[in-house]
Amino acid sequence: MMKPDEYIRVELRFSDADEMKVIQEELLLSSARNIGEYDGVIEAEIPVAALEHLRNKKILIDFPADQEITVSEKPALADDSSGNETIALKEEKEWLAKFKKKGKRIEINRQTNEVNIISQEEADKKQEEEKIIFPESNNMPETSGVDEAGAGEETIALPEINTGVATQEELSDAGFYFVVLKGPVNHQAREFFKANAISLTANREKESRHSYTTCLTTAQHKALISSGLTLSVSEYAMEDKIMTSLEENLVKEETGLETFTLARTLEIALSGKEYAQKVTDIIEKSGQGKVLDAGQNIIRIEADVQSPLIAALTDLPYVSSISVYEAPKLFCDVSRETLGLNFAAPSFLYEGESEIVAVIDSGIDATHPDLQKRVKESLQYGAGLADDMVGHGTHVAGIICGDGTASGGKIKGIAPAVQVISIGVVDASMSMDLPADLGKLLQMAVDKGAKVINLSWGFKISGEYNHGAFSIDQFLYNNPEITVVVAAGNEGRFVNDKIEYKSIGVPASAKNVITVGAATTRRTIPAITETWGIRNPANFPAIPYCNEKLASSVDFPSAVSSRGPTEYKSIKPELLAPGNYILAAKATKSKVIVGHKDYYDQHYTFKTGTSMAAPLVSGTVLLLREFLRKEYNNSNPSSSLLKAIMIACCHKIDNNRQIPDTTLQKIGFPDFDQGFGLLVPGNLLNNKTMQLQYADIRNDDSKALQSRAPLGGAIKSFREYVLEITDSNQELSIVLCWLDPPAKGLQNNLQLSVKIPSGDWKLGNAEHIYHVDALTDVVNAYNLNRYDSDNSVEKITISNPATGKYVLKINAQSTVDKAQGYSLVVMGKLLSFTER
Repeated sequence: MMKPDEYIRVELRFSDADEMKVIQEELLLSSARNIGEYDGVIEAEIPVAALEHLRNKKILIDFPADQEITVSEKPALADDSSGNETIALKEEKEWLAKFKKKGKRIEINRQTNEVNIISQEEADKKQEEEKIIFPESNNMPETSGVDEAGAGEETIALPEINTGVATQEELSDAGFYFVVLKGPVNHQAREFFKANAISLTANREKESRHSYTTCLTTAQHKALISSGLTLSVSEYAMEDKIMTSLEENLVKEETGLETFTLARTLEIALSGKEYAQKVTDIIEKSGQGKVLDAGQNIIRIEADVQSPLIAALTDLPYVSSISVYEAPKLFCDVSRETLGLNFAAPSFLYEGESEIVAVIDSGIDATHPDLQKRVKESLQYGAGLADDMVGHGTHVAGIICGDGTASGGKIKGIAPAVQVISIGVVDASMSMDLPADLGKLLQMAVDKGAKVINLSWGFKISGEYNHGAFSIDQFLYNNPEITVVVAAGNEGRFVNDKIEYKSIGVPASAKNVITVGAATTRRTIPAITETWGIRNPANFPAIPYCNEKLASSVDFPSAVSSRGPTEYKSIKPELLAPGNYILAAKATKSKVIVGHKDYYDQHYTFKTGTSMAAPLVSGTVLLLREFLRKEYNNSNPSSSLLKAIMIACCHKIDNNRQIPDTTLQKIGFPDFDQGFGLLVPGNLLNNKTMQLQYADIRNDDSKALQSRAPLGGAIKSFREYVLEITDSNQELSIVLCWLDPPAKGLQNNLQLSVKIPSGDWKLGNAEHIYHVDALTDVVNAYNLNRYDSDNSVEKITISNPATGKYVLKINAQSTVDKAQGYSLVVMGKLLSFTER
């Protein structure tokens, strides 16, 4: 615990000149130091004792820089099953040393791209003679450790700006680096990065809120370490590039497990697409690998994991990561009632009229009576088939837009007037054929008019942000009007007295999608008595989950549904929808025999899983698009606006976690079982007891925000909205959401805060406490709330809001280069909503 007279760096928020004056006076009285003033924020180092005075004056406080105090213990969500840390560390050292040694067998001339393969004996001899196989440029400066220049100074003297374009020679000398900045990026730093063509990607692996990765030429490296902006600039080591899936293969190769088959398909991520041809040439010239596919900055290859080529590629400075490519798999009436969308007869209030959805799946049976009028076009990718031989894609499409023809209108999809584009990606052997860049598939759908895309499949990777997640985030960041809904995965299992965490799949781990988990069903006809112990005894061998029924009168997260967090600590799934025993269209060629638990009749079948929950959400998104078009004259809402509205319609349900599982105390809410809760949009779309107001700001809008913009400038660092409430009986939901640049971890951090009529502040996701936060004790001691710095969605819920005016503030806490847009949604009993 810090002493009252110790200094701590804070970020103090103000809205007008009066609040700015209050802060300035307090800083003067407290002998603050290293003060910086920007649009809407003053940074300073203050004595800890001053926190109480600022809190009493109702000043918003954040802690933007890393503090030199003890870090709190990380919340443990999974037991360490190894039981022997010493052995684990020894094995890691052995496999890594062996891996690096292999890489010395391939010499790569970075100027000519010539490849020379030598024996291990020759490589060892050259290493002993201290000959460098991968020569760096003679002009490359030494990597810096801690850079003391300018430490503690508020005014930074920036070096001379290099505005030239990097030559091929400079690209050959480029290296990949970790960069730790002294603090959040301000407008001066942004201008420096832009002028020197330096692109930073936030990376939390160094446990710093200001750590980044970047590829630097010699000139850029020299400029950066001379800038006074950095605490350190260090080389990105080989082990930093090896993703978990590849590491598992290398460790198992070292242990010599005969029952383990090593992967042969890998994906390579590059720091920029300009290096794609260089790496492709190296692979082809080596004769040890085959390029299968490439897109943007991702290359998929076939090669032996044991090959020296893999180690040599990992050592290339412009290779940012390598992972194993694992083939993805499909995630396999009452639901409408659960969602509150059981519209009264004779017709639906909203049916998704004039909307187009894409289902990228196993194809669709276009002859099914419920889908004959719904299928706009059937396409296929690669070896994928347009006709559904599996039954998965047809069922998913039926959930979204089946029109009920075969059942006389009794069994309908969520949006029965929608047109569907089918893209088949499952081949004749029932394997999925996907490109290295998943953006190619999304573009196929968009080219045919789809605005909503359903992906009820994924890779079984435990929360890892791999290249598939990156490519989808990249596409959505560049196409903000497209919404992608992804199934979380069906990897839930009962281990060590609790449902296991960190089982979320890919691309469910992407930031800019809507990730959907499954909830139980309320189905009573026919009666469902099946338990998880009966359906999957291997994963649910013990009570209570072996006795949990798939159908229940109480809503729970389905036991099989994959849980978060992601490897970058974000909340996944974001929401739940019913996923157990969902009844929808059966493909003619799928084999579901009479008497099977999934059989209903010749036209319909039951299926269970997050694959079924995701299309329920996709259908709801389509209804929302129709709702916004008809009620608000908005025909082109951003996906972040639609996501924000969906989350505003969620409510918390019982997690069904029982003693001795106490993990929820370390997570808070939203959590990693249900995200922000079960989706219930009926209060908005059906009975209309909720009113909706919103602001939808794109990145190219003049109202987009940049952190630490100069005072009085055209670009702002915060915006405020005022709403008035006259009815305290209706719950108030406020949601902030934005499309974040593609990369592992949050790149641009916006923050939501609301001043209630009493003058007190509430913060977005304040009850979500899964943070490794060095300031935990200080925050608790002075009764302060912590800002969420890991999620691109923040929500504030007030159950019985006091009548009066509320001030909604959106702050850009950290933005690296471009301005960041956002979507703000308010739902409740509203009298007015205006920008201040």
